[in-house]
Amino acid sequence: MAVPIPAVSREGRTRDGQQLNVPAPVLEAMWKLTKGRANEPVGLGEGQYFVVRVDEVTPPAMPSLDSVRDMVTQAWIASENVRLLSTRSDALTERLRAGEDIAAVAASVGATVQTGTGLKQEEDTMARLGRGVMSGVFNGKSGQVFSQPQASDGVAIGRIDRISAPTAALVAEEAQQWRARIGAAAGDPFLSASVSAAAERMDATYNEELARQALGITEAPATPAGQ
Repeated sequence: MAVPIPAVSREGRTRDGQQLNVPAPVLEAMWKLTKGRANEPVGLGEGQYFVVRVDEVTPPAMPSLDSVRDMVTQAWIASENVRLLSTRSDALTERLRAGEDIAAVAASVGATVQTGTGLKQEEDTMARLGRGVMSGVFNGKSGQVFSQPQASDGVAIGRIDRISAPTAALVAEEAQQWRARIGAAAGDPFLSASVSAAAERMDATYNEELARQALGITEAPATPAGQ
């Protein structure tokens, strides 16, 4: 089977920068040949062999402007869009940090305000709100304004009004789900370290009776033999 290969660099990239799916031995053989020459059959493994012939050799040179005009134009437009979007989002963020009403800021650029409560780091929430919102919300603190890339052509700007600690029962249930998801080898040390760090930071105390009530456990633990 004959497979034509367009002009490529030594790394296997075409003139427009696309990476071709060409086996490395084929590229290596090509760059050892001169124009019009072919190599001896070379094995690729699993009973496959190839022979490559070089039809044309293009001397290294800077591409002409006409040949790269479209690619350069697209790259410049994309770069300018990112710059302008970043400048606009920075200005809007500063207005929020200065205390301006978030609804007025959103209306000034034709955007709408969405308010969410009781957000949790779950896949359905990520799909509904987007990665930018989730990253800003769960990496900030109460009262903080955030600005995060939401898509290739959008930015999520918001403010965290309040962070509420979950109830003990919900935390315990979710911790068990994460433990099963991560696995015992990595999950147990991770959860143990997280609990210890949180308890130390919050100067928490432990009350076994209240803990059992929160978790709905009524049976007392068995007493070890000899005690």
